[in-house]
Amino acid sequence: MEEGIENVKNFKLTENNLKETKKELFRQLENPKNNNFAYLLKKELSENKFTIQELEILIKQMWLKILHYITISTALFYLAVITLPYSVSTRYPKGDLYPTKIYNRRVPIVKKLPDLISLQSKTLIRLNKYCTEYIFNQKQ
Repeated sequence: MEEGIENVKNFKLTENNLKETKKELFRQLENPKNNNFAYLLKKELSENKFTIQELEILIKQMWLKILHYITISTALFYLAVITLPYSVSTRYPKGDLYPTKIYNRRVPIVKKLPDLISLQSKTLIRLNKYCTEYIFNQKQ
């Protein structure tokens, strides 16, 4: 993620790359099932309401939002996939299955638990930052 953020920060929009950047942006945002968003964006940008600096800031903000969203979603998805079988078996034990007897320090998921908790904590911090900066902050 840090490399992606650095790439976004280093992005510079100039007169020379403006046309190509707009074209690439439209291509990336096109949705075969619903082109309304790309159409409205193309209309907004074609009316030249924005200076190059304003447009650069908008593009950077958009890519930062996307980077945060992808990073958070990916981490939460894989954490769910990894932990789901264990959460179900421990929450709803069957018969004489006792989770405290099964899960000990030799079990791989128990060995990796500190790493999983660390990833979860970092992801929740990122999620909080994402919500604070992009969802609840309506000034943008």
